[in-house]
Amino acid sequence: MNKYISNCKELLGKHKKTIYLCIVLIIIQTIVNLGSSLFSALYGINVALTSKDLSKIITTVIITFVLTIISVSLFHYMYQISIKALKEIAKETKKKVFNNAIELDVNYHNHHASGGILNTIDYDVDLFCNNVGWTLEMLCRHGLRIVLIFLLIILPHIY
Repeated sequence: MNKYISNCKELLGKHKKTIYLCIVLIIIQTIVNLGSSLFSALYGINVALTSKDLSKIITTVIITFVLTIISVSLFHYMYQISIKALKEIAKETKKKVFNNAIELDVNYHNHHASGGILNTIDYDVDLFCNNVGWTLEMLCRHGLRIVLIFLLIILPHIY
């Protein structure tokens, strides 16, 4: 288990700056996304629609649109960065797994087709890296969203 953790730390350590940048982009994007929803709900419904002032309604639509464009752009930028990092991590992992497969006993290679071994290495490593990457991204995004919503619920009762 310790060897597995040290291998993960080694692989992720090379991409520390990219991981931190993705986390910062996720935080900003989540805040902008949640802010856009809150602005639309609180100002758009409570103020603009109830006042029936066309300029307030148009302002609400424009601000919501701009915030949505910013949120989508941040997500797209984070997505592009994380895809590059995941591909690099997968490439490094495939090299390690392949080097370990080469060092296996000859009897293992006599009983297993080399194409099957290579296919398994290629497919399974890609699948693993993609699933781990996107799972961590979703945990970070939705965990932050839960915390922010919890704070929005609690803060009005504190003051």
